[in-house]
Amino acid sequence: MAYDKCRFCNGSGLIAKRGCVPVHCPCEALTLLSGSKFGLPEKYRKCTFSNYQADREREAYDTVEKYVEEFTANYVDRLGLFLFGGVGCGKTHLAAAIVNSLAASKIRCGFIAVSDILLKAKAEIYKYKKSDAIYDCQTERLLVIDDIGCERGGDWDLELLSSLIDARYRKRYITFYTSNYELQDTSVERITSRIAETSILVPFHSKDYRVEILKNRMGLS
Repeated sequence: MAYDKCRFCNGSGLIAKRGCVPVHCPCEALTLLSGSKFGLPEKYRKCTFSNYQADREREAYDTVEKYVEEFTANYVDRLGLFLFGGVGCGKTHLAAAIVNSLAASKIRCGFIAVSDILLKAKAEIYKYKKSDAIYDCQTERLLVIDDIGCERGGDWDLELLSSLIDARYRKRYITFYTSNYELQDTSVERITSRIAETSILVPFHSKDYRVEILKNRMGLS
C-alpha cells in the first residue's frame, strides 16, 4: 500500500524530540537527495511481508514486521536489524520487504550485496585510487547490506567493509544486515561490536527452501 504522506510523520517531517533536539523523519531528509544508487535487484523488487511464507520463520517474520510497524521509535533509537541463519531461509526476502514497505511510506532505503560492492570498490580503487561506491554506501541514510560474512579472510575486503560500517556507525545511520553466520563469526571484533550495538539480532532456523523446491521438481519430496 502506498501513502500520499509518510505514515510515520504524517507529512510533518518530525517524528520525535530527543530532549530539546527535534528528530527529523528520514522521509524529509531523503527528499533532499537524489534517488538511491542502490536499488533492489530485479529478483527482490516484489518481495513483501504478505508474500513471504511466514510459517517457515514465524518468530523472525513477526520481529521484522513489528520493527517496521514501530519504525518511528527504532529510527529515533538508531536501531537496525541483523538477520542471520543458514542459506535459503528467507533473510533477503524480509530485508527486501523492509525496503519496499518503507518505500511505500515515501522513505528510501538502499540495498547492496557485499560481494557486489567490494568488487566495484576494488575496481574503482585500482583505476582511480578511490572508491565512490564505498562513499555512496557510507552516506546512504538507510541501507541493507546483504550477505555480510562472505568476504571473510581477505584483508583488503575487511578493510573496505570496516571503513563502510565505521562511517555509518559514526553518522548513526541505520543499517539492516543479512548473514549466513552468527554475529561473532561474521567478521573481526571491531566490526561485530559496532553491529551488535546498533542492531536487533534476528535468528532464522528453517532449512534451505531452494533445496525443497528442487526436491519437489524431481518428485523426491
